[in-house]
Amino acid sequence: MGIGSNTLAVTCEGADSITVTRMDTETNLTSDESNTFAIPDFTGTLMLRVNGVKGKDVTSVFLLVSKDTTAPVLTLSAPVFYADRAAGTYQITGTADAGSEILYGNNNESVYAAEDGSFAIQGTLEERQDGDALYIRAQDSAGNLSARQLALVARQAETYAVTVTTDGNGTASADLAAAAAGTNISLSATPNTGYHFKEWQVVSGGVTIKDDKFTMPDGNVEIKAIFEKDAATATPAPTATPKPESSPTPAPAATAKPNGSPTPAPAATAKPNSSPTPAPAAAAKPDSSTPPAPAAAAKPNSSQTPAPAATAKPESSPALAPTATAKPDSSPTPAPTAPATKLPVWWVALPIVGGVALAGVFVMRKKKRRR
Repeated sequence: MGIGSNTLAVTCEGADSITVTRMDTETNLTSDESNTFAIPDFTGTLMLRVNGVKGKDVTSVFLLVSKDTTAPVLTLSAPVFYADRAAGTYQITGTADAGSEILYGNNNESVYAAEDGSFAIQGTLEERQDGDALYIRAQDSAGNLSARQLALVARQAETYAVTVTTDGNGTASADLAAAAAGTNISLSATPNTGYHFKEWQVVSGGVTIKDDKFTMPDGNVEIKAIFEKDAATATPAPTATPKPESSPTPAPAATAKPNGSPTPAPAATAKPNSSPTPAPAAAAKPDSSTPPAPAAAAKPNSSQTPAPAATAKPESSPALAPTATAKPDSSPTPAPTAPATKLPVWWVALPIVGGVALAGVFVMRKKKRRR
């Protein structure tokens, strides 16, 4: 039950009579001859009992009636709808309660909203008509009417093309491919990986682009998006690893060089006394008085002249080995000097004494022969 309807129509096939009773007061509602009953005013809900009587048989039906006083909501999809420039055809679209009737025009023409609430009104402007205005309302099944909405229709003005190109390093586009003069156009650009958007370049049309937008002039426009390669990210130089302390590892202590003074060459072996053994004393001439018989030459003493003593060897104590070897001095090492050997005194006197003794023996023999 809505604002525009407060009656209830009842049908019951074969019934002799039909009655409708208000349950809260047990009062029967009045009706006309066509079994249409007037519903009284009430608040909230109203329970009714409908009886169909035929002879002694009664069929009862209970009906809960509520008031629907909520008007449907009508919404237009745009404030202005454009008609084709040449043909003048247009379409007004919007939404309302599902199943509601959409009333428009001076003659209350209507269309119905679909299950999703959408509707569309088709129309055509006259040849010389540049626009129109239509009042539109929605009415639900309870008879409630929505607020009136005004839809404006305008013949579309001449449009001009909007062309957007790029330098190949990204993509770009405009929100409209064609528009009439005075229309605001929005641009968008997306760079390829490794690039960033640099600027818009106006190829033709003479427009001024600010914040990726411009106003359409009365002519075609071509815009080019320019992209720029990203700067290479500098790789930070690796932090130098701190070097260990530069003090060099101390060289092993140099072994002390042997005394720079050359090793004395071993003293030359002393030769036996070079003084010649004294020659035996000359034999005394015989007395001239009687020539003695020639005596046989006395043989020299058969004892052999002792051989010179062997050269004394140098002391056998070895020279001290030098401590750890150091690099020898570059000056050549002098040849070792032979150690001097001190000869005993008797080695020198022995040859002299031997010679004297030999000479004495020789003289004594000669004297004996004379006797």
